[in-house]
Amino acid sequence: MLVVKRDIELTLYPHGRILMHPVSTKEDAHRYASDLYSAVGL
Repeated sequence: MLVVKRDIELTLYPHGRILMHPVSTKEDAHRYASDLYSAVGL
């Protein structure tokens, strides 16, 4: 499990699921997820 705290808190679980808080729109969630997956090489 990886936890990243910046503007929001992102938790990446071993199976690839991400928990984000707080995120207000789907577009923001998609952008954060894409950035996180790119950063960890997925």
